[in-house]
Amino acid sequence: MAKRDYLGVASEIKESLQRLALRQKREDNPELVKRLEALPKTALSDAQEKRLPEFLNVGDISCVYEDEEATLWLGTEKGLWRVKENEPEELDRIQHFRATAYMLDNEVQAIDGDGDRGVYVLTKTGVSHIAMKYMSAKEKAVFLSEVDMKYVQRRGMLSGARWDEKNKCWKGRESDNDGLWTSLVAMGDICRYGVLKNDPTATREEVARAKEVATRWTEAVLLLAYIPSWKGHVTSFLRYNEPGTNIASEEYLLEGREYKINLPETGPTGYVVSEIGPANPEDWATEGMPEIVFKNVEGYIARSYHVNDPENDPVPHSDGVFFRKKYDPTGKLVSVRLPSDTYKGDDIPALLTVDSSMEIPDRLKKLYTSEVNPKTGKNWGDDEIIYKCDTSNDELVGHYAVWHLAYDILGPDDPELA
Repeated sequence: MAKRDYLGVASEIKESLQRLALRQKREDNPELVKRLEALPKTALSDAQEKRLPEFLNVGDISCVYEDEEATLWLGTEKGLWRVKENEPEELDRIQHFRATAYMLDNEVQAIDGDGDRGVYVLTKTGVSHIAMKYMSAKEKAVFLSEVDMKYVQRRGMLSGARWDEKNKCWKGRESDNDGLWTSLVAMGDICRYGVLKNDPTATREEVARAKEVATRWTEAVLLLAYIPSWKGHVTSFLRYNEPGTNIASEEYLLEGREYKINLPETGPTGYVVSEIGPANPEDWATEGMPEIVFKNVEGYIARSYHVNDPENDPVPHSDGVFFRKKYDPTGKLVSVRLPSDTYKGDDIPALLTVDSSMEIPDRLKKLYTSEVNPKTGKNWGDDEIIYKCDTSNDELVGHYAVWHLAYDILGPDDPELA
């Protein structure tokens, strides 16, 4: 597999050293903590001192471990360092490991080898196993996709995972950037499928699995575009974003006045000669008759969504604008704005109700209807969905990019998805 260096020359991606970390609180692995605490404290030898990077002093080192391949591991109060001067890849010769990617905190107290290039690390609040594995680009792609499928996904959404102590398993967790993170992973797996389906050395099973994974992430991203199911119009006042914020202005456009905003006269990297804001401040006020408009809301894309399960899928009400889907007395599905303590979307009143009767395709809806409500024993229904709708521009860019790639690569074999 080749990658571009943008100088007109293709360089080969060779097998490279990968870091794989498992982090735990001290109380979750007391036996390993006890073993690491019992390790004798050893000072740096003269030979090890000479190998210190120029930015580290002897006094910075809290603990040291050197393995049979002369790989030097150095603990400090600001993280863990790995030194191996003869690594083929220059960036692998001096490596830094920090919280929270590899450890729960940066105060390293003890290090011991795992017998296979990696180490166990004791810090002030946790213990970590950092494995060092040589992997090809293909091996890494397959490994990450399988981890996402088995441990990270939450109904196809990908933001991260948390350890569920009660059920002794990993569970996917919600994030403010559910849509964007899932889009980024989806694009990678769509491209992986695009390569494999034209690779004569790929097995039928490899191609099928790559397509399955890419399709699931794509369906999850598409569901965010359908799940609000908004239909028709809602009433609105006309406001503008306060410069440098995502907060709507307090003042609104007065009835009969022109909605006119100053916009920069040059591009984003050029000199801005006009301040963003109302062109005519006298047309805007916090009192008086507002200009009332009816906005078409069809096609709104949600930022993330939850099922109504506070224990296993908690909604962060204080971090955004959320709607709950419910059936009204006539049996129509509507979305109701939930109260929240937030600066996001503060111009949207609680109890705002929007028609949510637009149909969701069954193949997308099954991402949540195929799961069971643990309290009722029944599958989740449309009226048990809570979704977040303060969707930002960077989230939307991710959605649009996935749509394009999925149409080009998955679409020819899956007309329904296209």
